[in-house]
Amino acid sequence: MISECKRSNDPLLSIEEVAILVTKAERTTRENCVDGRYRNAYKDPTGAWIIPLSSLPPLAQAKYWAQNLDTASGGWKEEDARQLPEEEIQALWAFLKNHPRS
Repeated sequence: MISECKRSNDPLLSIEEVAILVTKAERTTRENCVDGRYRNAYKDPTGAWIIPLSSLPPLAQAKYWAQNLDTASGGWKEEDARQLPEEEIQALWAFLKNHPRS
């Protein structure tokens, strides 16, 4: 993880980290940044993409938090809540079932 947004608990991720979370090639992930598919993604002064976790699909976010649960201090804010589509709920439950917390 590169860092965390100062305004919230929204981790900032690198291309490499996002590619793993969304199971896409780094090149595809980079192209998605250029195409604006990751909200608020930007290039740092060195030209590297910085991608907020909140811009990833819910399942990718769940993977991140499952791997980094100890960094989720403060929990979720009420205004961040949204209704998940049934397909995402099923995918999330399947992921959590297959990745028990150790």
